[in-house]
Amino acid sequence: MSEKILITQKDDEARQRLCAMLKVEGYQPLEADNLELAIRMLHKFPALLLLEVELAAMEGPGPWNAFGQICKTAGIPCLLFSSRDQPAEKMQELAPWAAGTFQDPENCNEILLKVANQFTIHRLTYEFKLAQNLLLEKHMQLEKFLRSATHIQKSLEPSRFPRIGNLDLRQLRARQFGHNGARGTFVSRRCYKFIAVEIRSSQCKEQLATADGPRIRTHAVEDAVRALQRPMHRRGGG
Repeated sequence: MSEKILITQKDDEARQRLCAMLKVEGYQPLEADNLELAIRMLHKFPALLLLEVELAAMEGPGPWNAFGQICKTAGIPCLLFSSRDQPAEKMQELAPWAAGTFQDPENCNEILLKVANQFTIHRLTYEFKLAQNLLLEKHMQLEKFLRSATHIQKSLEPSRFPRIGNLDLRQLRARQFGHNGARGTFVSRRCYKFIAVEIRSSQCKEQLATADGPRIRTHAVEDAVRALQRPMHRRGGG
């Protein structure tokens, strides 16, 4: 669908030339020769306005400022031009709400470049806002998933720490064995606590190394407990 461009200019011939040029480039031009008609034409939802700045003096500051406020509220970008070679700074002072200016309404290359730039800015702004909304939606989904994961983790935690014989895992601490052997580390992932046990027994080391995964294998823990409870002279200690 071709973009609609509303051209508001007092001179009929100059306005029609501008419309013809835009139509050749694939745009859909709309025409107005005064601000009142231009306001009515806004109901056709133009994507861009080309506004002759001399209309500010012709129609007075009241209608001019009201038209600018309507354009600003509707979010329709406006390019100012002058039929009397007014400088860009002067035009911008008359309409600070305008998106930009072009100097020569007869210069096709300048006009087409400024028009294309405005549509590019509009497209990029739309895509940026869309990306922001999608990012916000994903962030909200992530927070929801994290809350669900936290709830699941809490539901998987045991109501109490397991007890094996006379050993309470909460009181399990690093101890040294009399046998010469490798060190081993046992991790209670189910409780989300790391309980380090220094083991100098090769047999216990091998058994505890198999206690992987989210569950504690019972036989590995029982062997470790028996090793801890064994009298020191039977473990080779003094």
